[in-house]
Amino acid sequence: MKILTGPRTTLFLFLMLGGAIAALFVPGCRPFPTGGGEDVSPVSAPLSLSGTILAKANLVSPVAARHVPQGIAKLVRAADLGGVVGVAQAEVWIQELPDLPHQWTDASGTYRFFDLPEGTYHVVASFKSAGQVLKVRSEPVVARGTESPPVEMDLTLGLARKIVTGIMRDPAGNPFPAGTVLTLWGEKFEVGEGGTFTTPALPDDVENVDIVVFQPGVPVVEQPKVTVQTFSVDAPTTVEVSVGTGSATLPSIGVSLVVQRNGQPVSVANPISTGDRLELTAALTNIERTFPGLVFEWDAGRGSFSSAPGNADSALWVAPDSPGLATVSVRVTAPDRGMAKVALPLTVERPIQPPTFVVTFDSQGGSAVTSQTVAQGEKAAQPADPTRTGYTFAGWFREAAGTTPWAFPSDTVTQA
Repeated sequence: MKILTGPRTTLFLFLMLGGAIAALFVPGCRPFPTGGGEDVSPVSAPLSLSGTILAKANLVSPVAARHVPQGIAKLVRAADLGGVVGVAQAEVWIQELPDLPHQWTDASGTYRFFDLPEGTYHVVASFKSAGQVLKVRSEPVVARGTESPPVEMDLTLGLARKIVTGIMRDPAGNPFPAGTVLTLWGEKFEVGEGGTFTTPALPDDVENVDIVVFQPGVPVVEQPKVTVQTFSVDAPTTVEVSVGTGSATLPSIGVSLVVQRNGQPVSVANPISTGDRLELTAALTNIERTFPGLVFEWDAGRGSFSSAPGNADSALWVAPDSPGLATVSVRVTAPDRGMAKVALPLTVERPIQPPTFVVTFDSQGGSAVTSQTVAQGEKAAQPADPTRTGYTFAGWFREAAGTTPWAFPSDTVTQA
């Protein structure tokens, strides 16, 4: 029997080697472990965050409104589907990265951020249209490890008509220097003379926000901040606050007013009427009610307190008898903790009265009967029966022909 060697053996080895080389270069395959047993990881992609800024079509001009791109509508709440459009040239930024360049949405309302570090972020978008500001802030968005899929966040803009004005002071009570940079939702604005400030516009449904004293190079979570209240779209909420070091052991105190009528919250959609009695409660932030030396000072420009509130965290306020804007405030001070004051603008309206009608009584030649003024939906009072010589009174009817009797116990007055 003849054994073949040489070329046959060489061919076998060549095929084996060629197969190994091919295995190393097959696209998409995971590289083999190295001889030292180490696993070579694939190249990581940078973190990105993108989405579409939307708005109701009636809130944006035709220039800014674009049809929602295909595939986006299904990500929007069902209540928003009617008339929702993508908004071009909306400004978008990340609250926790105030120095990151802002983005502007493209013609379809799309924005994109690239090369983001890992973290938890809030995306904020703003747009100005026909003299009004639209704004929205996202819920927290978590950008994880580099192997996670890109994060997408679609947001719907709403009217932003609330602002906060006030004075910012240091722990010693001195006004902040003019030019001090503050941020709200990552949007920068500056302190004016005497420590005064005015925030950027906030969405109508926002009730409390943090104003941060911007410090370059310091993580946002470690920068001094104070919580302030927003309330009305009719006038600014005014505050006066002391901002300390912002350290975890001694954060700045804050105060907001809880306004209720008969135990129910009062809001912009639930206006105050003349003579209303409101229960006011000072809600504290970063300090307990039992803190030694805590002082409450109440004040009202219009209206009155039913009794002197004294050093209490609640008060009963009676709205003025005339409509207009009324301001109620509370100032809280604490030894070595500074102070916080909030003044809420309360819009007082005259109660809407139902229309009234004059009910006349035609006695058809009988004795005169005085007319009555009756509110719509109310009942007329039954008058004394008229008299006429030679006639018997038959009753009151809806029409002169005497067809339909008027039932005073049940019939109500309506427009003819």
